[in-house]
Amino acid sequence: MTELTSKLEQAIEYGDMDRVLKLIEAKADTNYRQAWPLHLACRNGMNNMVRLLLDHGTSPATWTSSLKYAIDCCSIETVELLLKSNAQT
Repeated sequence: MTELTSKLEQAIEYGDMDRVLKLIEAKADTNYRQAWPLHLACRNGMNNMVRLLLDHGTSPATWTSSLKYAIDCCSIETVELLLKSNAQT
C-alpha cells in the first residue's frame, strides 16, 4: 500500500469527502486491493462517498462484495447505486 492509498483509506473511514477528492486528484489508486476503498464506503453506508468513488473511476468490477456490504448495512440507496453502476460497465 502506498502512502496515498493509506491516506485515502483513512479519509474514507473518517468520511472526509474533501480529503478523498484531493487524494483522488493526486492520483491515489481507488482500485487497489479489488477496489477496497469502495468496500469501505459501502461497509460504512456512505452513499455520497460511494457515488464520489464511482464517479472518479473506481471499478465496480468486484461489486458483489461491495453489494454484500451495502446489503448488510441495510443501505438501499447504496445497493441501487452499485447495481446501476454495474449495469453501465
